[in-house]
Amino acid sequence: METTTISCPYYNSDTLVILDGVDGEIDLVSDCENCCRPINLRATVECGEVVGLMLNEHAFHLFQKPVKQ
Repeated sequence: METTTISCPYYNSDTLVILDGVDGEIDLVSDCENCCRPINLRATVECGEVVGLMLNEHAFHLFQKPVKQ
């Protein structure tokens, strides 16, 4: 298993993400260790190492409650 550290877009702190280590693109949702909010991300793994990581900010809105106006 491969691990990587990302910065939580809500809490602005580092959180550890565990990946399965399979080569290719991995889409997953991981909860922040600090604020427990879900983080949607895509990782690219080659030869068992993370070579690319993208946080999909647009997906975060799917998990937030609508704001009443």
